Amino acid sequence: LDAAAMKGGRALLGEGGWALRVAVTSASGRDEANFCGVSAAGDEADAPNPPAPLNGPDLRFISPDGARLALDFRRGDAAGQEWEIEVAAPAGEVTTVRCPDLSPLPGDLGVLLLDRDAGRTVSMRTTAGYGFVAGETPRRLLLRVVPAASTLCLSAVTAQQTAPRRAAITYALSAPAAVIVDLHNIAGRRVARIAASEAADAGVQSLSWDLRSDRGTAVPAGRYLVRVTARSEDGQQVNALAALSVAR
Repeated sequence: LDAAAMKGGRALLGEGGWALRVAVTSASGRDEANFCGVSAAGDEADAPNPPAPLNGPDLRFISPDGARLALDFRRGDAAGQEWEIEVAAPAGEVTTVRCPDLSPLPGDLGVLLLDRDAGRTVSMRTTAGYGFVAGETPRRLLLRVVPAASTLCLSAVTAQQTAPRRAAITYALSAPAAVIVDLHNIAGRRVARIAASEAADAGVQSLSWDLRSDRGTAVPAGRYLVRVTARSEDGQQVNALAALSVAR
């Protein structure tokens, strides 16, 4: 099954219907032949998963009766729909679940991916994918379609030096959240935690940093990455990066 085949099935989807691809990748391969969505045919459009690969990751939608599906379609309103997902991959591999193309989804809707075991919720509109290290047993996730207004978005992240010993970081939130701001060197090592789970309101926010590391020493001149992570009360988590050049 591919995207072209799904686009050719407009009659099956019906007025207001849509199909969303959900893919999984890991070092040993990928599984991209999985679609969920809303269809005029409802569960008549569901299809069993192909045989699980001998190697590599495998993604399945789990229906209420326990069936493992490659296609899982529902009737009715899109908002509030949710799909149980089971992801299997070779143990120890970094595994990423993605929604490669959200354009079929109506613009007033968002998609949340919940990992209840890890206590994490990510917005698939603002995150390239959700990654985890595969274990011995499959990981269970929940894909939920919600009104876009209820999804947490982080945008307009900037960082710049404003004085010899001062830098300014700005960002915008769509909803209140707890925010962590970290500074990393080009090797990826954290140099300073600029904000530690500080409460921030919706809208544009800014903070000032004294160009000192966690040890209290002045950071050397050079290029750094500022990572902003925001987490809402309902568990949604988003992050974004901005470059910062420090001159001495």
